[in-house]
Parts: sequence; structure tokens; C-alpha cells
Amino acid sequence: MQFLPSTFLALCLVTLLATLAHSSPINPTSDNTKSKREPTCTDLIVPITFSAYNLNLAGLTLNQLLGNLVGSLVPLAFDVFVQGTYDISMRYCEPEVYIESRQNMLQFLVHGATYTKDYWSGSGPPGQGYNAASNSDYYSWVQYASQNGYPTLAIDRLGNGNSTHPDPVLEAQVPANFEVIHQILTQIRSQNTPLPRPFTQIIYVGHSFGSIIGNGLVSKYPSDVDALILTGYSPSFQLAAPGVVLDSILLPAAIEDPNRFGDLAAAYLEFTSPPGQAALFFHVGDYDVNMFNFDYSHRGVISAGEAASATVSGYNALQYSGPIQVIDGQYDQIFCNPLSLPLGLFTCGTTTSGFTYSTIDEFPAASSFETYILSDAGHCWHLHENAQEGFYAAHDWMYRHGFL
Repeated sequence: MQFLPSTFLALCLVTLLATLAHSSPINPTSDNTKSKREPTCTDLIVPITFSAYNLNLAGLTLNQLLGNLVGSLVPLAFDVFVQGTYDISMRYCEPEVYIESRQNMLQFLVHGATYTKDYWSGSGPPGQGYNAASNSDYYSWVQYASQNGYPTLAIDRLGNGNSTHPDPVLEAQVPANFEVIHQILTQIRSQNTPLPRPFTQIIYVGHSFGSIIGNGLVSKYPSDVDALILTGYSPSFQLAAPGVVLDSILLPAAIEDPNRFGDLAAAYLEFTSPPGQAALFFHVGDYDVNMFNFDYSHRGVISAGEAASATVSGYNALQYSGPIQVIDGQYDQIFCNPLSLPLGLFTCGTTTSGFTYSTIDEFPAASSFETYILSDAGHCWHLHENAQEGFYAAHDWMYRHGFL
């Protein structure tokens, strides 16, 4: 038996490491987790100081606030100055697969309304989301990123999850959210980062309300992120908003769910109709009903201020010059169905036309723009049976756009 010279073995090792460092994303499968480890995750509470001009909602009743979801029934202006220091809950995950070139690239994950940072790992912490008993993590973006060597940071937005719940009308609004995120991203890039190291490249990944905030963020701070992935998003949110109120029945969480939210102010709201939420967030026949039941039992809240300010917060990001990808479920009830008409009358369109593609108009200076329509999926496509297809599309896009 012959032994290879040590120099040749070393050369083989270097070649292998170089290949891994520039590897394309793993292909999605129904079981991609054999011999899988978990990412190493740490939960943090970080105080963030910010100031913002929020929407003037003073004196409005809850009915008037929700009325603004249905078409801005009350003239409003962003002229209320708010400032303060609030605790923001974050979850940082070091990937299980080490790829040296991706160690300083961070996927920054921002959830949608009525969710928390757990949205990105199957509606539970990594390893504890739906199907955790089988150790599959099938619905976990965090796990998929981990297998591809990307660190992730998922946050609970202001007024959500384990973050501070300030005044739900005057403070927990869209402008405050993207000012908070601007401060977080500034820290992440600095030597004062709360993370293990500063990050030189940041890929912003938003879902729904998190995508709305991403649009606003880069309109004001175009250099905060190096790439933008918007999921569950199009510029048509205002038209679809009535369904959020009428179909899902938003009511005070403290009254409807006192065991979990009894200490919250009355203007923190939650969905109270399982069929309504299923119709808005999922596409019939294309999700595991047990997944939806698990997700509904872990649902979060939305502040009345968030709801009212979201419908008047469209931004043209004139100076953002990075790449953009938009990924929508084909049957997104929130962003691709004007007036919440019966499912099937409207879809998100194609990769070159329709609601999703119209997002291009908000980013005229973007270096590139791509869309991906996930067939047979609804608004929360990350929790549908073909979620892995969407995860692959996003990571393949990152790879093709130089985030190697």
C-alpha cells in the first residue's frame, strides 16, 4: 500500500476548502437533514437608542385606526417626534457549515406582522419549530442558511416578541422600526457590535411587514445593506388591506389571549379567526394543516400603530444601488389580491409582469432586479410544503450575485 506525500495531501485539502468556499447552494429535497447538526444560536437583548417621526394618530379610536387600513379614512401626517432607548431581542446563529468567505456576510432577518424572530425557523426557535420531533427543520430558513455557511441574525421588531412593547399607537410604527434597524445595522458593522465580530456585508431579508420596513430603510439609508431580499411583498399592500381586518378579525390580544398577552396595552392586536388567518396567509391544499395549527398557536401581535402606518408608508428608494430579489407565493392574499376578492381571481403574476414585478418601480437605481414566484403557495410561503424551493431560490440568487 502506497502513501501519498504529505505535500500532495495538503494540496488536496487546500483545493477542497477552496471548492467549499465558493460552493453553490445545496439543492432542496424533502429530507435534506440526514446527519444534520444545528447552527449554534445565542439569544441577545440589546438596548437600542433611536428617534423618528411617526404618523400622527393621537386621539383616534381603535375603529378609526383600523379604518385607516381600509383606505386612510383620516388625513394623517408623519409629524410626531418620538425617541427613546428600548430593548431589542435578537437571535444570532453561527452556521454549522464553515465557509471562510461567508464568515463576514450576515443574513439579517426581519419578520412580518403577528410573527416574531421564530418565523425564520418554523415558528419556533431553531430545532424547536414545527416537525422538531423528527429533527427535520424543513420550514427553517435559518437552518437552510446554516447548511450553506451563512451566519444569521433574526430580530424581534420593536413591539414584538421579547422586545420592548412601547405605546402601540404613537411609538410602535413603521418609521420607528426602520430607525431601530438602522441603529442595529450600524452597530453590527462597527467594533462595538453585540455579535462575535463585525460584519462587512449584510444581506437584508424581510417578510411582509419586514419587507415594507426594508423598503423604507434603504430609501433613507441606501448604504445600510449590501443586498435586499423581499419576501411576501409588492407595492399593492394598501389595496389588499381590508382583508386583514375583515377576514381575520383583529382584536385586543390582552383580552383574547390573556395567558400570553395579558400585560399588553389594548391596541396590541392579534388574529382571532383561524379560518380567516389561514385564508390570508396560506394557500389551500398546499400546506400541512398541522403546520398551520402549530403556527396559529404561536401567533404574535401587531400594534395598531404598525397597522395604520404600514398603509401609508410606500417609499421610492431612489439611491439604493444594490441588487434586489422579490420572492412571493403565487397566491399571496395580502399583496397580490386587490380588495381581497375570492382566491384565484388574482395572482402575483410572472417574473416579468404583475404585482411582484411592479416592485421594480420603487428601486430605479438598483444594480439588478429579479423576482421568483413560488407556485402553489400563499403569503407565508416559508411555511408551505414547497418552502425549500423558495429557500433554494434565495440562496442561489445570493450565490449568483457574488455573495460567495
